[in-house]
Amino acid sequence: MRAFATNKMGVFELYYNALYDWAQSQSPKFSINSIRDRIIYEGCATSTTEQWFGFNVKKLWSLFVRGPIALGACVVESETDFVIAIARDLNPQQRRIALTKELMRAFDAPAERATDSEKMRSTFKFLSGTTRTIGSIEASEGEAFYRVLGVLCPETERQDYLKQKLSGDVTDYEADFEFAAKLHLPQFVCSTLLDENFIERLEL
Repeated sequence: MRAFATNKMGVFELYYNALYDWAQSQSPKFSINSIRDRIIYEGCATSTTEQWFGFNVKKLWSLFVRGPIALGACVVESETDFVIAIARDLNPQQRRIALTKELMRAFDAPAERATDSEKMRSTFKFLSGTTRTIGSIEASEGEAFYRVLGVLCPETERQDYLKQKLSGDVTDYEADFEFAAKLHLPQFVCSTLLDENFIERLEL
């Protein structure tokens, strides 16, 4: 485990930047365990644990639980120990996105953390569509999704994909299908990778 000194960017942005730089040199299908291990190495976590739940995958894929907190079967003692609650019925591509997205919550600033049971319930209601109230914790979900793609999709791969889309040599569906299969990701992520402000959203 190592630690950075806080500068004007903030310590959590520095942690993510280090992970992003590391991910750029990895093969497209590197394991989620290697991301977890890297997050622990960077000093953002002591441990992470997965717990499987019977979530309705049409409403909720996964949930990030940071200690110290007790919520149902999840009991987490330390703020550097994390539990990822994940739906049992996800396919491998969905699971890859869901696990990585929850690991990205390790980079949340203090105001974005669900630090008690009430905040955790509020986040659960938002993610499952029960409420549309958006606070700093809920807004960080969108940031986490961009961070996922920044890590799972090396920028060189994204640029190659954009060039293929623009070339017209293949249909949009064929380009999306080939790219998603190469990175072992669900096809729906492709539209986000086309965002012209993608790199800016990562706040590197």
